[in-house]
Amino acid sequence: MKVTFITTVAHNVGDDFVRDGICYLLERVLGPFEARLIHKHFPVTARRGCEQLHLQPVVHMLRRLPGFRGDRLSRWLDARPLDAYGDAILECDLLVQCGAPVYWLNERSAAQNNEWYGPLIKRRWHARSPRPPFLNLGAGACQAFDSDGTEFVGAVAMLAYVRELFDLCALTTVREGLAEKIVALAGRSARVLPCPSLWARHFHGLSPAEGEYVALNFMPLGGHYQFDPSFDANRWRQAFADFLNRVAAEEPCLLVCHDRAEEAAARRWFPSVKRFYSADHRDYLRTYARARYGLVNRVHAAFAMASFGRLAAVIGNDSRAHMAELIDVPVFDVRAMDAARLMNVWEQVRARSGDYTAHIGKRIDAIEQDYLVELRLVLERHGLV
Repeated sequence: MKVTFITTVAHNVGDDFVRDGICYLLERVLGPFEARLIHKHFPVTARRGCEQLHLQPVVHMLRRLPGFRGDRLSRWLDARPLDAYGDAILECDLLVQCGAPVYWLNERSAAQNNEWYGPLIKRRWHARSPRPPFLNLGAGACQAFDSDGTEFVGAVAMLAYVRELFDLCALTTVREGLAEKIVALAGRSARVLPCPSLWARHFHGLSPAEGEYVALNFMPLGGHYQFDPSFDANRWRQAFADFLNRVAAEEPCLLVCHDRAEEAAARRWFPSVKRFYSADHRDYLRTYARARYGLVNRVHAAFAMASFGRLAAVIGNDSRAHMAELIDVPVFDVRAMDAARLMNVWEQVRARSGDYTAHIGKRIDAIEQDYLVELRLVLERHGLV
């Protein structure tokens, strides 16, 4: 059994958690399988021999040249005729799109113009006969923190893409309410289930460890993008610094940095607090396994901690933060935060942490069964189990 995953590779720790969680769930249904990974921002990685191309220093150098920015280098390399032998989509038995935002609409970009759908689905998957089943698991939206989805009303091209993608998939699950609303605006209905990243630690056979520290994330914008032009990054940084100084005086703290930019920011602005960074996403799971509880900007940090029975509040700046509400994690708008409010959130989390540990394991087990039922139904229907 060959299963191909549309994901990112060594690019975003949260994406790695999602993919590993999906692998765990699929193994529960399919048994062992051969996995192929496609880095969705560099679709030529579907070709055998090109799997690691996006990581090579020469590629990073070429992408800095005029005409090679974004995914242009990938499109240039992928222009030659397809070879069914060794292509991750042309020879797979099952294709899976792994979580991440697949629905977004803003002044800069729209989801229907993403870099992977054309070369991977329209060019490759459509060429198959018969086509292998295509699953879209843990699909999400990425809008402003308080979006209710009304910006999608009347967005004809966007909703046509949502509808087309949905209809191509044998199964679509969404990871938060906004994604569910967007799918509904396109005239379709998707089941809402919490992000599959909850099972990443099970995929690696990791267990909770004794709590040693408060796990914290700091992102200079409170998230990946600045949706609100009035957001004051300096004010947020100072609020977090004041909060961090107070908490670090009471108990051990660890700034968990999901990329080099965060590690550099933490080293520059909070040099006295211990930091963690790794190029291996599995090290983050081991790190979150030793957290007592947390306060994080990275929503998948909260999911990782929840998988170990530990509570973390999410301080976010976009709609992705709300996906944590499905696992009873408190979510707050970064724009409303000052040092006093951050202290209040921290105190709430500390007070709730014991009760959260007592019930979240059973909740995750129940969600797992929901996923397994959905997966068995669709995979049995396609003769894969």
